[in-house]
Amino acid sequence: DLRDFVAEKLNLQNHPKLITLYNGINLDKYSKLDTKPELRAGLGLSGNDLVALSVGSLFEVKGFEYLVEAAAIVIDKLPRFHLVIAGKGDQTALLAQAKRLGISDNFHLTGFRDDIPELLNMTDLYVCSSLSEGLSLSILEAMAVGKPIVATNVGGNPELISDGKSGFVVPSENPVELADRLMMLAKDDSLADTFGKKSREKAYEQFSLSTMMNNYQELYGRLLK
Repeated sequence: DLRDFVAEKLNLQNHPKLITLYNGINLDKYSKLDTKPELRAGLGLSGNDLVALSVGSLFEVKGFEYLVEAAAIVIDKLPRFHLVIAGKGDQTALLAQAKRLGISDNFHLTGFRDDIPELLNMTDLYVCSSLSEGLSLSILEAMAVGKPIVATNVGGNPELISDGKSGFVVPSENPVELADRLMMLAKDDSLADTFGKKSREKAYEQFSLSTMMNNYQELYGRLLK
C-alpha cells in the first residue's frame, strides 16, 4: 500500500527500483508465553469472559469510537463479551461513550502497557479499527501469538490478513460490519482457532525478523554488485 502511494505521488508506477521490504518482528518473544490468570483478574475479567483486545494510542485515526459502538452491538447479544483497549491518551471521550451506550462494565481502558505479548495471550480476539495504517506492528504481534483478527480495510492490513482465511477485513468507520465479524468469531470457536493458526503461520513464514534482515542483506548485495 505504501509503495503504491509513493509510486502514484512520484509517478513511478512499475519502476524496477521501487521495491517493498516488509517489516519483521522478533517472534521469539511470542513463542513461549505462559497463561497468566492474574492479568484477567487485574482487569476485572473472569476466565469465562470472551475478550477482544485492541492496542494503540487513543487518537482519532485509530477509530476507537467505531470499535466501542461495535462492541455495544456485540455485548447486547453476547453479554460475556468484553473489549480491552491498551494505549496511552485521553480516555474521557471513550469512557463517556461507553457509559452512554451502557457497556461500562464490559469496557476496559488499560492506559500504556509494556506487557503487550502477555495481554495478547490472555485475550480471545484481536481487533484493529483504524482509519489509516501503515504495516501494523500490533497486528503482526497478534498474528505471532496466534489470535484471530478483525481489521479495517486500510493501509497494509489486507496484506497481513487474508479475508475469510486468516481473519476478517471490514470497511473502516462501519461498526455494524465490525460487530458482525466479531460476533462470527465469538460464536464459532473452530473458526476462531483456524484463523489464529493461519495468522501465526503467516507471521512465521513472511514477517519474522530474520526474514526482514535477509531481505535487506540481499538488497545490499545486489546494489554492491
